[in-house]
Amino acid sequence: MKLERIVGFIFLLSLLTVLLFTLDPNSQYQEPFLTESANTDTKPEIEETLIKKLPEETNDFVEPINKYDHEDDFERYVVRIHVLSSKEKAESIVKNLKINGYPAFVEAFGQTKQLNAVYAGPFISKEFLNDNIEEIYKLSEATEGEVEQWKG
Repeated sequence: MKLERIVGFIFLLSLLTVLLFTLDPNSQYQEPFLTESANTDTKPEIEETLIKKLPEETNDFVEPINKYDHEDDFERYVVRIHVLSSKEKAESIVKNLKINGYPAFVEAFGQTKQLNAVYAGPFISKEFLNDNIEEIYKLSEATEGEVEQWKG
């Protein structure tokens, strides 16, 4: 048994030696090390047209353009999904819609403001609302709703 171990050890050692010599990278195919220092005295000249020049500072005040700054310039739409007496139930529906990526909110509804209306939106286009209304109904467990223009 001792002889088998010695023979196995010698075989393993010779196999390892052969593998090291055959798998060792050949130095003739490697790039030589850089022995000279890089010449930093010769810098390429940059054309003047490529150099960006900073504009001169002026004291002129430019008024900002506020043409499309107001929210009133856009038509946005909401869909009233539910009108509930329980504020907790309304807020849970809103939470479910928000988790699934739809904007939603609760608003007091009715003459006495004791009811809670659940709205999904506002959406920037009526087409987007119409494309996603079935999923909104499914998430809010509603069968129908009323699409309105949002007044903010």
